[in-house]
Amino acid sequence: MPSLHHITILKRLNSVLTAIPTYFFTVFEPKKWMVKKIDKMANRLPTWKGRFLNRAGRLKLLNSVLTVIPTYFLTVFEPKKWMVKKMDKIRRGFLWKGYENINGGHCLVRWAKVKRPKRLGGIGVIDIEFFSRALRLRWLWYQWREPDRPWVGTEVPCNEQDKQLFRASTYVTVGNGKLAKFWELAWISGRAPRDLTLTCISLRGGRI
Repeated sequence: MPSLHHITILKRLNSVLTAIPTYFFTVFEPKKWMVKKIDKMANRLPTWKGRFLNRAGRLKLLNSVLTVIPTYFLTVFEPKKWMVKKMDKIRRGFLWKGYENINGGHCLVRWAKVKRPKRLGGIGVIDIEFFSRALRLRWLWYQWREPDRPWVGTEVPCNEQDKQLFRASTYVTVGNGKLAKFWELAWISGRAPRDLTLTCISLRGGRI
């Protein structure tokens, strides 16, 4: 509390005493944030009047709007199984009937087949788990192609399976050796030294 002396000085200066605003940072909780995104997906459905759209129109909205709502989350965090189930329940209901809650009898095709690309017999519904993995692999790609980005050098949000997929999907040609990571990148006929070492150990029955 200000003293009487300070209050007197403020009055003489024709000033007002106010409190300094203080802001506190809250801990980010991915689960709560994702629940909000799932609720946002469900709240979109009533406004679209999906029952009056044909299935092609609902498919377009499903892929271009519903599925991309949690994009920022999926870029950083690997979605849990319960998250995928809840999102797929909303998307499945909207696709077949235009609203959230449906029973199994309304589904004309198995959901696993629906998520296949059209060239493989599906109808092109985006697979959320694959979509999330593709988004996370972009961290590894930009880390390699654009090393000047401010976050390069920190831990990227990719698990070991993501890194293995990235190594299997890329081919590195060694130039002057300044960028290529000896152990991590696939520069030996499309294989990384770490993967070749593990293969040799498994062939020898676990012995080095």
